[in-house]
Amino acid sequence: MDKFLINFILIIISLILFLRGFFPVQYTSGNDSARPTQLNGIEFNLEQLYKPEVDRLVFIIVDALRWDFITQQNFPNLAPAFHQHGCMHKVHVQSPTVTLPRIKALTTGRVPQFLDVVLNLVGTNKLNDSILHQAKNAGKRIIFYGDDTWLKLYPDVFERWEGVTSFFVNDYTEVDNNVTSNVLNELSNSDWDIMVLHYLGLDHIGHVHGPFSPLVQPKLQEMDKVFKRIYDETKVWNKKTLVVVTGDHGMKDSGGHGGATYAETYVPFIAVGLPCVNGSIKQIDIPATLSVLLGLELPSSSIGRPVLNMLVGLSQDRQLYILNYVSSLIKSISDQYEEILNDATSYHYKFMVSNSTKDATSAQIQYQAYINMVTENLLHVSAVQDDYTLLVSILALLNLLCVVFSNLCFLGDGTTTQLAVTLILIIQLLPTLLLTSVLSIALLLYFLLQNVVKVARCVKPNDNGIFIICTVLYLSSLQSSSFIEEEHQTWYFMLGTCILLKGYKLKHFQMLPILIFIRFIRTMNPSGDKWSHLPTLSSWFVLEENYVFYQILFCSSLMLIYFCCNKLLKRHSLVIPLILIFIYVFHTCFEKSPTVGKFIWLGIGFNFLLELYRFKNYADQFVVCWILLCSLLIRPHNLVLIPICLFSCALVQNYLKNSLHITMITLLIGKVFFFAQGNGNSFASVDVASGYVGLQSYVPSIVFLQIVCHTYTFPVLVTLFTITTHSRLVWEISIFFRTLTLVTTCTAILIQRHHLFVWSVFAPKLLVESFNCIELLVELLIFKFIKLSKCNSIQTDVNKVNVY
Repeated sequence: MDKFLINFILIIISLILFLRGFFPVQYTSGNDSARPTQLNGIEFNLEQLYKPEVDRLVFIIVDALRWDFITQQNFPNLAPAFHQHGCMHKVHVQSPTVTLPRIKALTTGRVPQFLDVVLNLVGTNKLNDSILHQAKNAGKRIIFYGDDTWLKLYPDVFERWEGVTSFFVNDYTEVDNNVTSNVLNELSNSDWDIMVLHYLGLDHIGHVHGPFSPLVQPKLQEMDKVFKRIYDETKVWNKKTLVVVTGDHGMKDSGGHGGATYAETYVPFIAVGLPCVNGSIKQIDIPATLSVLLGLELPSSSIGRPVLNMLVGLSQDRQLYILNYVSSLIKSISDQYEEILNDATSYHYKFMVSNSTKDATSAQIQYQAYINMVTENLLHVSAVQDDYTLLVSILALLNLLCVVFSNLCFLGDGTTTQLAVTLILIIQLLPTLLLTSVLSIALLLYFLLQNVVKVARCVKPNDNGIFIICTVLYLSSLQSSSFIEEEHQTWYFMLGTCILLKGYKLKHFQMLPILIFIRFIRTMNPSGDKWSHLPTLSSWFVLEENYVFYQILFCSSLMLIYFCCNKLLKRHSLVIPLILIFIYVFHTCFEKSPTVGKFIWLGIGFNFLLELYRFKNYADQFVVCWILLCSLLIRPHNLVLIPICLFSCALVQNYLKNSLHITMITLLIGKVFFFAQGNGNSFASVDVASGYVGLQSYVPSIVFLQIVCHTYTFPVLVTLFTITTHSRLVWEISIFFRTLTLVTTCTAILIQRHHLFVWSVFAPKLLVESFNCIELLVELLIFKFIKLSKCNSIQTDVNKVNVY
């Protein structure tokens, strides 16, 4: 156990090294965003060429506002307003589609780091340059109400503000009412220039109920009434006011977001109060456009282009000046395509001399071509990887994989390789020279060749041929972006194939019910990307007209769970049925009551300690405790998956005799049910609502713990279920396959790091595998701690006996 734990810790360190080498290093910001004052010796008249078009801006962000939500029925006031007095643009949002990086894109005009998806959960760092900073420097007074993420990013920008937490997803009423009440008060004040509003209610409804919930349309109509109230007030102000309504990201059909599906990456940008023309833009174009309309300097790191469809009221010389300004800023970030910029400035200069419309048109075309080409290039190369670090980490992982496999086959402990890899990782984590990296690679290749020869002696297909074939097929599928998006299909196929062939070979078919279970659970929840829009059993059960069937399923699931717990404990417990009854009451009547939720938590803990004290059966108690905890966190219609999973594992253990095959198939079952629950290789599949079960406010540690427990319900469940009889094999096989998958994923990413879908498919897959490894490491450490505690307890009892 100890040597496997050490190996896995080294694997985690190698993974950290790979992550450090792979994830984006931001491009350098422009040194100066000041407006150009002359072109080839001819002075610009800045007062005429770059002046504000609007006096006031109301910027409304409706979190998770999908493009297809903008209809006459949902927005009876907004729709005619932008048709008559404005325009609507279709906005493409870059991945990842989570709030923090999208706010950064909306305010800075740059592509945020991909790891901002992690920072979105654990915290934020304030920004030093954005359209808000430029507005404040220009003397504009800014007020804000809404998502408190803005206050963490911009703590010293707003004159007045009130933040609401973006993480408590069970609240979709008060969270918006608080914003609206402040808006109504501010409409009568004249001491502000920019008002930023960020409404969260729609996003919270999506997380809990999905985009097709009957709660969605009333929420959209509520946002429409807010717009109408603001727009009506702007008509009486003696100032040119622009009202903007947009979304930070969209919403997947399952209700989450974070991925790169169409519904997540396209949102509306609606401007009312300015003559403009409909079109399509990128989200990073918004800060540059608003800066121009407000007469502000551009954010120094912006790579967005001003939307000319929003500037149709400007004269040609003003449009050319704006394009020259944006081009100058982008040139300070990237020195590519300078010949196109030179052509543009040449035509611009001729226009300034001759006032020729032909030269102006040519200059505009060349400016736009230059800006578009540089922006597209920066979007694709904003991530600069360290190839040497990536290669060293993959070679280290390969060596450690060989060590794990050698230990699995009793070919030695691999201590020499461990020490060499440890030394190389320590060196590589420090600032190193190119020569050091080359020597590290050479040394790792030397050890790898030695280990491969050793491992080759251990590979004997024998009775394990089907598992080897399935493993090869799965690892091959990781080279394809489509197979990664639809990975659940691979796991369903592998489990069904293994069960069918094992039953045929052993001439008994008692495990065939597992095939029926697979067919049932794959229709339970939406999974993957391509067919996630299709109706599922879960969406059918939650319909109001099917409430009776929903309750029947819920109650039946709880009774089956009670039966499973009794079977595991081999006795009847009085506390477990009480806990299950409270879980039923909680989900049916008191879902927003923190008191009932806490009471259930206490009941689970009390039952665990009581049974542990009376019977000292660690393994079974942990399984039962985990089942009860997950029964609280899982959505009621998914509870039936728990007894089905346990029954499937019991069938495998009863009718297979080979310990290796039992362990591998039960772990395979855990992976299948992981996807059947609705999880996948996209951040949008994470059920954020599970983190707030029994909570009335945002407590980061508890929310994170509950989300992790919910996400890994079934992998942990099958591990606990199998560990009582096959402890050593569970850990060894889990570490081996986790490492094998990680090595394959890292290698695929290294090879395809310039792939079109590297950030929308491969990078999320890498982060998912990273979380899987960390989860397994935590399991190992907890198991090790419990094992030591149990040994100390036994030793204490022995000492007492000796004393007497």
